[in-house]
Amino acid sequence: MMFNLFEDNKDIESLVKYLDSKIIELRKFNKLNQNDILFQNINIIYQDNISNWILKYQLPNIELNKRDEEKILNLILDLINVIDNILSK
Repeated sequence: MMFNLFEDNKDIESLVKYLDSKIIELRKFNKLNQNDILFQNINIIYQDNISNWILKYQLPNIELNKRDEEKILNLILDLINVIDNILSK
């Protein structure tokens, strides 16, 4: 059975969009510098995990198993929390 990921993974897609908005907010308030460890960590997490998820699951329309879904959701939520903490200072 083939699943349409655009329906099955709306939570992940919406969180990725929200994360993107938070990163933009960091830049807007000059709290994200390319030389900072924060920038490097966000970039690594984004490239190694989120981008790979998009390429592996979203684009080819492959079903995502629950364990992998929880892993990527938790990673995105953790990153959003870190960014929110920085923005609140």
